[in-house]
Amino acid sequence: MYLKNLQIVFVFITFALLTLSSPIKNGEKISNDDSIEFIQFNENKKLITEGLSIVELKGYENFIYFLSSNDNEMINYALNITKNEIIPDIDIQLDGKSSSAFIVQNKEGNGYYFGKNYDLNKSNNLIVINHPKYFFSSISTVNTDFIIHYSTEDLSDDTLKISSSFAPLDGMNEKGVSISVNVVPNIPIDSDSKYETIDQNIINKSNISIVLYTRIVLDFAATADEAIQLLKAFNIHSTHGVNVNYIIADASGKSYVAEFIHNKLVVTESKVATNFYITEGEYHKFGSGLDKYDTINEMMSKTPNMSMEEVKNTLMATKDEETQYSVVYDLLNREAIYYIKGDYEHGFKVKLNFTPDVEEQNPLDDKDFDIIEVNPTSDIQELDNGTLFTEFHGDDGLNEIIKFGGFKTDGELLKHLYDSLEEKNNNHLNITVNYSGMACSAFSVANENGDGYFFGRNFDWHPESKILVVVDYPNNNDYASISTIEINTIDVLFEIASNDERIRNIYEVYKSGNQISKKLLEKIYLLYPFDGMNEKGVSVSINKVPGYWSVDHNVEGKLDINTGLATRLILNKASTTDEAVELLRNSNMHLSVNLNIHFTISDANGKTVVVEYSEDDIFITESKVVTNYYLTDDSLKQYNYDIFFGDRRYETLLNRITRKPNQNLKDIRNTLRSAEQMYTKWSIAFDQMKKEATYFISRNFDVGYRFKLLTDNKYQEEVETETLYSSSEEEDIDDADTSDITVVDEE
Repeated sequence: MYLKNLQIVFVFITFALLTLSSPIKNGEKISNDDSIEFIQFNENKKLITEGLSIVELKGYENFIYFLSSNDNEMINYALNITKNEIIPDIDIQLDGKSSSAFIVQNKEGNGYYFGKNYDLNKSNNLIVINHPKYFFSSISTVNTDFIIHYSTEDLSDDTLKISSSFAPLDGMNEKGVSISVNVVPNIPIDSDSKYETIDQNIINKSNISIVLYTRIVLDFAATADEAIQLLKAFNIHSTHGVNVNYIIADASGKSYVAEFIHNKLVVTESKVATNFYITEGEYHKFGSGLDKYDTINEMMSKTPNMSMEEVKNTLMATKDEETQYSVVYDLLNREAIYYIKGDYEHGFKVKLNFTPDVEEQNPLDDKDFDIIEVNPTSDIQELDNGTLFTEFHGDDGLNEIIKFGGFKTDGELLKHLYDSLEEKNNNHLNITVNYSGMACSAFSVANENGDGYFFGRNFDWHPESKILVVVDYPNNNDYASISTIEINTIDVLFEIASNDERIRNIYEVYKSGNQISKKLLEKIYLLYPFDGMNEKGVSVSINKVPGYWSVDHNVEGKLDINTGLATRLILNKASTTDEAVELLRNSNMHLSVNLNIHFTISDANGKTVVVEYSEDDIFITESKVVTNYYLTDDSLKQYNYDIFFGDRRYETLLNRITRKPNQNLKDIRNTLRSAEQMYTKWSIAFDQMKKEATYFISRNFDVGYRFKLLTDNKYQEEVETETLYSSSEEEDIDDADTSDITVVDEE
């Protein structure tokens, strides 16, 4: 996903009642309680009652497509992706007096309720039912009156719908994680009546606004602990100087209050939050809402297991004249009941319908899967799922780069590649590459017979990533390899260099089919693999890690490489893990795409290490499992923060290979699936004995695409393969394998 040090914002978009339809008249009454009305919804906005509307949003991936630092940019983004509407003089104003939220166990003891009062002098509220394609579904509430200076009649329904999804004040996702954002006072910082706002600025953390974090939690977090991990992974910033706390709870009943003291995150276990700081110390109880806090705690103490009616009574006991809505999220049944403007005689019930995730649908059992044998040619071809693949014979340019002593930056390397294909001239490139990086997983495990090893890898990135599989046969003594490239990286390289007319022209010509440009692109994708395996069984992958420094080693006499080129160096030159490590030790490492990464390297004998870097040193640690945090001792571990649940994925993979230390391809498939994420773009099982790579694309673990690395007698083997897989003998192959093997010759 392109989560970079780009800054993320929240936006509050007005939903004008003038543009909405009439109140819903055909809601179904809930049995045994005529005061609760079940609300139907769809992708068209509907007015439920005065002050409350509802809309459903499907397929849109929210913030992952756009990350920015201010509300105007967010508005412009929403406009650009709809109808390029132009709205002048936009401003955002977050204003609120008080709110309160709490979690309590239900009467049966098998679930929890999350209750919330939202108190403000005025609000028009929108329930957003969000069903992203890749992330968790959710119910959330948005106050649409937070945008000022224009009439909502100027905005289209699509713009309102999409923009509103960025601004939840509270919500619950399909995993039963609930969150509420509550305003707290700004902490005074001096005698001149200056006040502190939340403004974190830790290097290499993405910047997000206070309410967009709520959307991130609803999209990504499966537990309250994961929500806190996400909070630690970002820099949080106030909007319009407003400070907040969060109360976060999950379906198991675990709950936290997170708040910021002098920009330091403080997390406290608590079942209740209002509008004051609960952190012990100088600012304990600084703020308002203490009376409501005490009332809720007293009622929960008397009735630790509440019915829905008792939760409603607790909300009633803490409402005031300005309570705009009260909501009860049922974390067991994934339902929400809303009460509007103090009317507790009539509630509106919304049910979150969602498709369970892959593990819930298809437990990791003995289900077979298809194998499609892919026979690449020198042309770039495409599978029916959009995966590109090709075979390359010749010089990939690595040895010439080594003769030059290497290059420190992506820009220098691109200059070299371009000049090697076209006449040199006096133009110069000025390229700085920036994009977010990946949250990935890798592991090594012995095969079923104990005579070889598999190297497994999940690549988690932007959902629209484009994959290119390259089978590379160098025409020198370098090793052949299978590797994977995220093809959009090439677009990023050119787009960021677009201020250079020559490169911009090359890119434009490339897209129209110019041969010189195609050769340049060919060189780039050969030299920028994200993972791979060579003919000796050496496998390598790159994973993002926290970055608080720039890796820029400068030892005289060493080869200069960046983290992008290092993977190609290992694949071409190393026959063992030890040789790969020695290659890296003898090289000056520099960052590629301004991204801190570590390398996982494994060989045919199962030796697996992670290679990590500080500003001026290299560290080697043996480990069978690697995700997205440092494994080196405390010298690097102290800098860890979670990157999309790296610790959860690490423990999951470690448990699976510990429980089953010898695995066949089906087991590897299941192990990969156990650590998948909603944005896993590809999963690979490298068979380091057979020199085969089986790809599972976009979380479809029912079909694997197998690429074979043919060395020695390659062309003879190709002929034999075509004969072996002729239609007359396919039946024998099927009988010989427990998987349903489908052979596809893309020629």
